[in-house]
Amino acid sequence: MAEPQPRNTALILDDDQTPDLTFADRFFAVIDSGESPAIILRSKANDDRYLASRGITAIV
Repeated sequence: MAEPQPRNTALILDDDQTPDLTFADRFFAVIDSGESPAIILRSKANDDRYLASRGITAIV
């Protein structure tokens, strides 16, 4: 089984938001740019320990 690719880039999803077409468009735009994005909740966006534990270095 192949190892998953690291996800350095993350998209922010509001804690009370359900992903919609606008979010999906942003998600796939990041994929089209060659990244494999993670999704993080807005409440975690400023938690440096959390981001580091997931290897996230860029938020879009």
